[in-house]
Amino acid sequence: MAEPTADAQRWALLIGAGYYMSGDARKDSSGRVAQYASLGGCVNDVALIECFLKTELGLADEHIIKLTSTAPGDASCNRPEEDISAWPTHHNISRAFLEIGAKARPGDLVYIHYSGHGARVQTAYSGLKGPHGIDEALVPVDIEVLADTGADQAKYIRDIEIAGWLHCLVDKALRVTVVLDSCHAGGSARHKWEPVTRGSGLVDYSLLPSDLCGDALWAPGPHSAGSRHGELRRNWLLEASGYTLLAACTAFQKAYEHTFAERQHGALTYYLIDTLRSEPGSLSTEALLSRISAKVQSYFSEQTPVLDGDSTMAFFGIGSRAPQGYQPRILTVDLTKDLVEIDHGDLHGVHKGAEYAVYRDGTSSGEDRVARIRVTKPQGLKSVATFVNSPEHSDRAAVRPGFHALLLKQAPEKLAGVRFAMERDRSPSAEVRAWLKGVQHYIEQQALPSSLWRLLPDESDESDEGHPATFFVAITNASSYELLDASQVRLPNLPSLPVADPGSKDRLLACLSHVAQFRLVQRLRPDAVSVLKTPCRFELLGRSAEPPLDTSPEDIAGELIFPAGLQLAPFEDGTYTVSHGDVVSVVFENQGPSPVHVAVFDLKPLWGIDKLYPAGAGTSECLGPYEKRTLPIQMNIPARLLRDGQLDITETLKAIVTIAPTSMQALELPDIGDVSNRGKLPVDFATELDLLLEDLSPYYRAAALKYHRSSGSWQAYDINIRTTSVSRIQGE
Repeated sequence: MAEPTADAQRWALLIGAGYYMSGDARKDSSGRVAQYASLGGCVNDVALIECFLKTELGLADEHIIKLTSTAPGDASCNRPEEDISAWPTHHNISRAFLEIGAKARPGDLVYIHYSGHGARVQTAYSGLKGPHGIDEALVPVDIEVLADTGADQAKYIRDIEIAGWLHCLVDKALRVTVVLDSCHAGGSARHKWEPVTRGSGLVDYSLLPSDLCGDALWAPGPHSAGSRHGELRRNWLLEASGYTLLAACTAFQKAYEHTFAERQHGALTYYLIDTLRSEPGSLSTEALLSRISAKVQSYFSEQTPVLDGDSTMAFFGIGSRAPQGYQPRILTVDLTKDLVEIDHGDLHGVHKGAEYAVYRDGTSSGEDRVARIRVTKPQGLKSVATFVNSPEHSDRAAVRPGFHALLLKQAPEKLAGVRFAMERDRSPSAEVRAWLKGVQHYIEQQALPSSLWRLLPDESDESDEGHPATFFVAITNASSYELLDASQVRLPNLPSLPVADPGSKDRLLACLSHVAQFRLVQRLRPDAVSVLKTPCRFELLGRSAEPPLDTSPEDIAGELIFPAGLQLAPFEDGTYTVSHGDVVSVVFENQGPSPVHVAVFDLKPLWGIDKLYPAGAGTSECLGPYEKRTLPIQMNIPARLLRDGQLDITETLKAIVTIAPTSMQALELPDIGDVSNRGKLPVDFATELDLLLEDLSPYYRAAALKYHRSSGSWQAYDINIRTTSVSRIQGE
């Protein structure tokens, strides 16, 4: 994607679907008619956004396309006040996307804002989603009306169609920001204090001739290979890719509108402009979301704005880019009680007593440290903390939602223990002992309190009996450092660390930090208090031995991938076995009556962790009651390991399920080679995962039960897969 240049221009498409024409065009086979009530704040939303764009950013009229529908003054009239060319209809919205794409130049910034109804409807893309698939859709104002002319009348704007329009803009190297102030799932509504239902609360199963789209003009394809070896092959997946998307709420939540400053507005739109005006040019997109969420949830606790796509971009070129990595953020501040909430909780390993420094957005310098906080009540997905009196952190009144926190203090007993193996294969010589003692002293001097591991005393020292070693450090006969597991078995696929190399001690520190982080994610499990009560299923359905390299919509039918060619994968000792290049079909199913949020990670043999699903900035995918998703994942042995003669690997697919959206970015790790080959590394290991999992050492999980936590917050499921290239699996 092109970076905006100094002469980059801004363009905007503003859609306010307020007045909906009444009719009965959308009638399903049972005779039920889909109808949508008119909304009071959508046209006002467009006016508010337009005013901001013109007064604050200087957009000219010719750079703004507006489509609105205002209620007519005559109640007997069934048409908006505006000219038909300005109505938010399918035809006009489609034309507007084409127009803005034709006018904008590569590197320009495009802002798209929609306020109106959202809906879930029977899919018009059965070849892509299967006969029982559901489309998420925006609702044009003429959805209920069918005239003799106009093939686009009474026609939803469906998710695949929207994705195609947006990708056309992205492919032109435009920097696109999308805001949807609407509900986009069944049962959702945009409300006043007295709710005005936004959608029927049911899936619309009506299909008109104009809905039958056949094959999509655009369909998602497989991820580029990149460094992934467990590669997700997308079919129905419509992640926001290449653009930034801010939505009013999660699926199955409600988006509200209310009277603000004597005019009715959507809560998201009003607080978006309120925040941009109060802190112009100073916020990253992630911090902007935090500020907006805090304001929205102070009035509407069940509405959670969400961010997807490229969250590192400055919002429509306003503000700053997000800092590298992810840090816990302040959710709410209550100065009357000296309390704050942070967006990390039991899932993220937050422990009572942990202390954090609070910084302004996008900074970590001493002068921008404004407060110190101590966690008093870890909960499932967030935690409550109190301010700590400290002379160097006294500006607590400056703390705002969206500020980030860095870990300062954690209990050493919660860390992975590291011990030096003084004897391995043979009695060490005095020289080797001296080397080990020297390295041990170096590590003691360099490692920080916020690391995920700590050195343990020699085994002869009985002062630390309660903390067994998770890792051992040894020197091989070939005079290289190596890392061993708790059973003193060598950890595979780690880089060579020659003792004679002056940089090896620093790389050893990097490897220790990296594998400690990996192990903690690998063993991530909720305790008995936090375990999710909603039943779910995460299973491998089968494999396809020879999948096509390029999957087209015609190759995908129903809910399974390659259903005719699926074969059972051998299963032994908790691990499936597949061949190099196979595509496995993995299903996740919500088997309960409440929505859940799921993310799937790939824990790889080179000690990296990738988020396979959802792609982009989306933290998780919301699945409604009894919904399921089938993920096609191609299993490959990394080329580096094949070159080294390694013909089989084992990796883990981990699904993490929560009752609400929560950040899981800090779970991701690069491959170990991407870290350890950079030469001498900084020895500050207070990385984002340190902050995420500081007390998940398996030896101390039980102690966490004595702290109060909200129950039923999250769960983790694993699928272990062995991929081999030695020969085709027996039975093929």
